Amino acid sequence: MRPENTSHWLLAQVKPNSTSIAKRNLERQGFKCFLPLDRRTRRLRGQLTPVKTPFFPGYLFVGIEADDTPWRAIRSTYGVAKLVSFGLEPAIVPEELIGELMSRCDNEGCIRNHVAVAERDRVEISHGPLANFFGVVEKLAANERAWVLIDMMGQSIRSSMPRSDLRVVI
Repeated sequence: MRPENTSHWLLAQVKPNSTSIAKRNLERQGFKCFLPLDRRTRRLRGQLTPVKTPFFPGYLFVGIEADDTPWRAIRSTYGVAKLVSFGLEPAIVPEELIGELMSRCDNEGCIRNHVAVAERDRVEISHGPLANFFGVVEKLAANERAWVLIDMMGQSIRSSMPRSDLRVVI
């Protein structure tokens, strides 16, 4: 993905649970939308299910063609709560930021994890049966795996998992 045929990018805050509605309505009006996604594992009805969730929950990037584009039309679109602004006019998102985010997306629009995990990093587990748990990287293995100490009910549990399943927590 590349930021094509847009001269500015705006950031729209969407109403709760209305991201897809806002995106669809903006695209119907001819606006270019960019919604980076994140792959996660969620427990739904007792089953571990892979899901795609917005990387920035509650927000959607909207590309406009020129300065004279009626940004008020974006603000009044069904599903959009407001445009992020500083003062009376909406804030313009730097094109370098949009380009960097788009370059990190795969074919499905999901952000690839590029952060290198190091020993003693605090991490969140994003996939598998231990998804959404936090831990500390104890040791890195040679086969792209890591040993993680997970605090579970007051006890530390040591588990080996792929590094790609870990997200560094700052």
